[in-house]
Amino acid sequence: MQSNRRYWIIGGEYEDTRFENMRRGSHDVIGPFEDRDLAERTCRSITQKVQSPRVRYTIAVDPA
Repeated sequence: MQSNRRYWIIGGEYEDTRFENMRRGSHDVIGPFEDRDLAERTCRSITQKVQSPRVRYTIAVDPA
């Protein structure tokens, strides 16, 4: 049975490491991905390239 879920990588740079307010214009939305594993691998690849402690990404999922 195939899932109808789609996965998105969302994130960007925040004003500080409390991660409460995103820096204006820095948000990213990458996707959709039909496969969670691919979304996770892509997210890891992105975060490994990040040079700032104020940048955070996560995976969001559309409900089925």
